[in-house]
Amino acid sequence: MTTARDFTAAPGRAGPLAVIACQRNEAMWLLEWVAFQHAAGFDRVFVVSNDCSDGSDRMLDRLAEMGEVVHLRQDAQPGEAPQVSGCALALAHPQMADVAWAFHCDIDEFLNVSCGEGRVADLIAAVLRAGPTDCITVNWRMFGSGGRRSWDGGAVLPSFTLTEAQLRKGRAMQKCLFRPEVFAAVHCHMPKHPRKADPVLRSSAGVEMPNAPLFAPQQMRHQTATHAMVSWENAALNHYAIRSQDVFLLKNLRGDGMALTHQKYRLGSPFWAFAERTEIEDRTILRHWPAVAARLERYRADPEIRALEAEALAGHARLRAEILDRQGRFGWHDPAPKQPLQEVPKAHLPDTAGAVRFLLSQLPRERRTVVLDVGANPITPTPYKTLLALQSCEVIGFEPQPEAFAALQSARSPRERYFPHAVGDGTVQALKIFRFSGMTSVFEPCLPSIALLGKPRMGRVIERVALPTVALDTLPEIGRIDLLKIDIQGGELAVFQGARQTLAQAVAVIVELRHLRLYEGEPMAAGVDQELRAQGFALHKFLFNKSMPIANSQLARLSREANSDQLVDGDAVYLRDLTRLDAIDDEGLVQLAILAASTFDSHTVALACLDALAARGRIPASLARDYVDALPARLRSDPA
Repeated sequence: MTTARDFTAAPGRAGPLAVIACQRNEAMWLLEWVAFQHAAGFDRVFVVSNDCSDGSDRMLDRLAEMGEVVHLRQDAQPGEAPQVSGCALALAHPQMADVAWAFHCDIDEFLNVSCGEGRVADLIAAVLRAGPTDCITVNWRMFGSGGRRSWDGGAVLPSFTLTEAQLRKGRAMQKCLFRPEVFAAVHCHMPKHPRKADPVLRSSAGVEMPNAPLFAPQQMRHQTATHAMVSWENAALNHYAIRSQDVFLLKNLRGDGMALTHQKYRLGSPFWAFAERTEIEDRTILRHWPAVAARLERYRADPEIRALEAEALAGHARLRAEILDRQGRFGWHDPAPKQPLQEVPKAHLPDTAGAVRFLLSQLPRERRTVVLDVGANPITPTPYKTLLALQSCEVIGFEPQPEAFAALQSARSPRERYFPHAVGDGTVQALKIFRFSGMTSVFEPCLPSIALLGKPRMGRVIERVALPTVALDTLPEIGRIDLLKIDIQGGELAVFQGARQTLAQAVAVIVELRHLRLYEGEPMAAGVDQELRAQGFALHKFLFNKSMPIANSQLARLSREANSDQLVDGDAVYLRDLTRLDAIDDEGLVQLAILAASTFDSHTVALACLDALAARGRIPASLARDYVDALPARLRSDPA
């Protein structure tokens, strides 16, 4: 006897997470896309191919043999939407039967989860805290090409980091995570044909949205959603729709996944203007790059895959030469279109940016601020990002992890230089490569502490390698620095001890101080503090402190944000002793004022430096007053 399922029940069962994509002639991009899906936490990767001529179907066959994808082939008929029929094939596949949540996206789309550890399960857990949920919308975030003309190979994620600064009104363009047992079909942007009367649709922020589009077979947008309902909170769908102009135009040869006829793949078209967004930089997705790069290396070690990828790139070059260069199709030789108007809000820089610009224009500095970044792994935004955005600092960075170093190199500006050195005391150390690259250290994990936090995977070491280190004082080419920013998971003390000359004229240090031991034998906050004080620095403030909940039997029922009780670590700012400003030379005071205003949000420090410079006759006494005038109103207490 067959028993009907109760689709009104809350989604409680656990199961695999799956992603579905339909593709035609995407061999140049497949490896990176597949590698990312695994790094982001999808357990099963379904890819449906349709009438391919670039070897992508054979590449998928080989990836399927390696256990990386489930490859399904289809031969869509004229007028049939390959995405709809392809998703139907995936939903009917036996390996979909026990899938708890599925996500449908294209090969140029990457789900960027910003909560938790950046994995799909973290997004689902965050939304479920708002209540029962059957479908989660994730809003597009468009990443532009920056005017790149031709594609000659490389990786997408580290190559394109410029994007739109804010959600634009009227653009509720989303893809969805959904429970396959609740829906009978998938359209381009969302699941369809619910099997329950009132499925719950929520945004990535957990806000409940009207579910009417789930019942409309042809509707692709959440047209009844208000602008306040859509969000990039917890996740965005990074959409790299252009990548380069030749790639964008040659999409016309591939056809449309929904069997539509249009002119959107033209330079200057409304879709091009919508997609070519380069307003601010966002590198948050690169937290997964080390894991992605490791998988790519494994894929490309396979001779068949390596040959297929190389032939796909060569085939693209031949198409460009024939279709675009020789025939001039799709407007390739037309005058370059005017770049779309970028909607850059003032909010993408802090509201103190105007005051920082004022200081930069008025202070008698000899050079740009010099930042030395030790452990520059780009998994989190840098504290000196405002100075970088204002093109007012030079960065010398060190990062020994190959994947992280490659990501830095591919996205660096002309004012950034990176070196693949491990910085320490000049000896050879045994580097422990952790499952999460942000934990990689020369120290072994402290497993009792990690167990206390209920994060066993966080302490998993996957490899140990001998690593020569260099002491900063042996690198005279560094020259004078102003700020040392360092985060190398317990190795900071050895760096400071090998950098006494380098730090002699520096005015500030940003260092991670550990409060709960995460590594065996690591110097804790007190040891780091003692060394920096011996070198003439004093603790000024914490930029942030990180706390986590203690593992317990009821943790799943608790809000992690409200119950993060255990202090773990935090980024601290150390400054030259402010009681001895007279011991800091003029250039040091100038740079300390700039750093205090732009990086530490310590405006009283900036003003103390301005007063000292004025007393020395280096700047007008009125500059301090003018600086306060430039500060936002929230920081002033002017008489009414």
